[in-house]
Amino acid sequence: MYLETCMNKEKPITRRQAITNTLAAGAIVGVGIVAGVGGYFLGSSSGTRVETVTRTVAGGAQTVTAMQTVTRTVTGARSPPRDRILIGASISLTGGLAGFGTEQKWALEEVFKQVNADGGVYLMGYDRKLPIEFIVYDSKSEIPTVLANIEKLINVDKVDLLIGETGSHIGLALAPVVEQAKTPIVGVLATTEKIFIPPTYRYLFSNFHLARDEVGVYFNYFNSLPPGQRPRTIAVWEEASDLGADNATWFENYARQYGYEIVLREKYTPGSDLTALVTKTKALNPDVVGAIPGPPDAINMIKIAKELRFSPKIWAFTRGTATGTFGSQLGADAEYVTAAFVWHESLPGAADLVRKYRQETNRPPTLLGIHYSTGQIAVKALEWAGVLDRERIREALASLQFQTMMGTVSFGPGGKMNNTDKLILLLQWRGGKLEIIWPSDKATTTPTYPFPAWESR
Repeated sequence: MYLETCMNKEKPITRRQAITNTLAAGAIVGVGIVAGVGGYFLGSSSGTRVETVTRTVAGGAQTVTAMQTVTRTVTGARSPPRDRILIGASISLTGGLAGFGTEQKWALEEVFKQVNADGGVYLMGYDRKLPIEFIVYDSKSEIPTVLANIEKLINVDKVDLLIGETGSHIGLALAPVVEQAKTPIVGVLATTEKIFIPPTYRYLFSNFHLARDEVGVYFNYFNSLPPGQRPRTIAVWEEASDLGADNATWFENYARQYGYEIVLREKYTPGSDLTALVTKTKALNPDVVGAIPGPPDAINMIKIAKELRFSPKIWAFTRGTATGTFGSQLGADAEYVTAAFVWHESLPGAADLVRKYRQETNRPPTLLGIHYSTGQIAVKALEWAGVLDRERIREALASLQFQTMMGTVSFGPGGKMNNTDKLILLLQWRGGKLEIIWPSDKATTTPTYPFPAWESR
């Protein structure tokens, strides 16, 4: 039921007065199938469906949008090249990113299992439904293994579509591979903006937020506090990676913009002993410590901080602190630590999925809705393509608006998700689970700020 609910709510936006200028511009930003599709979904072999194409054009002092109704044709009644759709993924089921990967595998299998229970994905070009075969290899949280798996999926298994995984470093490594092979990949959950710098990739699509969004939501929260309660000084722990550099740079950018002081920006190597870094930071006594650590480092940072009795007013962390592993391994010591992410289990349409996930895994969800949305996007793109053709599937990913469990998703240049800043949430560990504390209209609890000193807990 939750698959149906999330996938069938097309709501295109129109401004009729802009039609003439907009259509001349010809820049498609989204497609919603909203009319004349009855025969298509019922299996008509006519090969024709009517779509509403939303176009945008920058003109004068504003950007305007308009709708145009177009007819698209896929030749019907061909013979499919095989008896099933092949979707492949290299996912970290072991290693440091396994907390993300095992949840991702569960969510994707749930989507595809529901689709297959209904006979599969209807492909108009063949006038029949085909089931999905989901091929998964363990990345082991290692780049060489990721690349070997991707090469195998493309060249040996010959998948129609790839699913990515969490990790900017992984996205940066595999992007040139899928680009050269002209194989579309969706669900590359990369927050580094380096992956979207021109020349951009045509075959990579990331339904995830950016580093600027993760940091920006913290400053939005800081600025919402009464002036006398706002933090003033910030220490930044910069992971030695492209993602870590993005995170640290945006802390500096926003601090400069809003009048906060950066008292420390220091790099650390993932997996290294962080005692000296925590000790040095404690001596500076900053109000905020900002970082984007992986799960093992995030856990160690809090453990060391407790040992040294170091308590900033707020841990402005994300990534590692948003995983169920962080909460389960630290227990009560995870309490009040924060994270910035684009999905939470309290959002509309998630209750049944979250309940089933908890029952089957006995774990709290982290990115469950995002991974589930990736599966929804994959199914819709295949359905729209109508045939098992990688280029048409890529075209669908680049052109459609997808109604998913994480909301309306569409992709801009380079496969970057549009409107990421409007989806970001500030979360805090409370009572053994993550709650939303900002923005206030989506909050599930009141923020605890400042972070209570270890001695008083």
